[in-house]
Amino acid sequence: MTMTQQQHSARKLSPTSGASDIFSYHDASLSQVASPRSKLYTLSEKQRLQHVFLEKPWEIHFTSPLFHFDSRHLRQYVRDLIIHLRTLSVAAFHQEFGYQVQVYPFMSDTLFLFEVCEERAGTQNTIGPLEKKASKIGEEIIVHGSFMLYFPSKTSSTYVQATSLEELRRSMDSQHSKSSASSATTTNKKKKRKEPQHVIFMSGEESLLIRCCGWLQQQFQCVVGQQTAQLGYSHLRLLSNLLIFSCIQTMTPQQRRSTTGPFLLKYQSLNGTSNTKSYTMTIPFANAARLYSQESSKHVDEAPSITDVLTMIENLYFQQLPLNTSEFKLHELQMDAGSISSHGLLKIHLHEMIEPILNGILAMLEIYPVSSATQQALRL
Repeated sequence: MTMTQQQHSARKLSPTSGASDIFSYHDASLSQVASPRSKLYTLSEKQRLQHVFLEKPWEIHFTSPLFHFDSRHLRQYVRDLIIHLRTLSVAAFHQEFGYQVQVYPFMSDTLFLFEVCEERAGTQNTIGPLEKKASKIGEEIIVHGSFMLYFPSKTSSTYVQATSLEELRRSMDSQHSKSSASSATTTNKKKKRKEPQHVIFMSGEESLLIRCCGWLQQQFQCVVGQQTAQLGYSHLRLLSNLLIFSCIQTMTPQQRRSTTGPFLLKYQSLNGTSNTKSYTMTIPFANAARLYSQESSKHVDEAPSITDVLTMIENLYFQQLPLNTSEFKLHELQMDAGSISSHGLLKIHLHEMIEPILNGILAMLEIYPVSSATQQALRL
């Protein structure tokens, strides 16, 4: 039994404001999708961003700059991506799959989130991971993937204090000087790059995202890193400080006490012979906010740096632990606002945290970029 284009399209994701297209393998033609009646169309930008971006686990990948990207051509990009995916499916599987691609522009066209849905016939021989991660509807297999591009505005003044390059530079210089006397010279050399480093955030089925990255590289003459970025210890501490600090700054004292839960600091041992391989501290958020307020009251002329927040917490709690804490390094932070780990996995739960965290990641790359975006194994 065949299905009409209208019947088939009704089962797919609802398009929102932005650009959207569908290609159905039941009808080998591209059809434009109207968006004004979409369920999300009438929502505010904040609500739409919460729906499509927040709560998802995102992997951080490096990329070289995307040349010629123009927000005025989003609809054409969507159609080009569908044609690219369709061509690959015919070449690889000898079958035309159904596709829906939606792009959401956010934050005054500085953030672009692409959502891709691939629908396959259930009788098609597919790769193992696809079957594990895909959701089956009847005899069809539906696979999802998302990727996010961020182009921060140079004139944006939001969270200037939290993303100050000079402050991050001083903190990282201090961190590196403790580990190596020559680290400052090495990192200064790294800063002299002809081409800035950027990041792309991915979530979803791996093979679909690989094909999407192929289109990005072809369309915008960029190189996307193949592996998830591994955050170094000092970089993870900076982002953790930034996340905690941003929460303290944006929440009222009443919110800190009543609505914000405790956060988890997870550490791993660097000593392979230690009996304790890891430990986790649970810190009430109100305690962290109170520590920061107390330090701020002691230094009226100069408030504590964002990079001091985590140190203040550790100084208070570490002395009560029966462990040699110098052998442990921060591995992951989990809190109501979001979470980040050394494996390059990022999850943001609050709309207010999106901009400072993304700006913080790019600020670190501007100060201490990796040597090349084409490396097989990428590390900050």
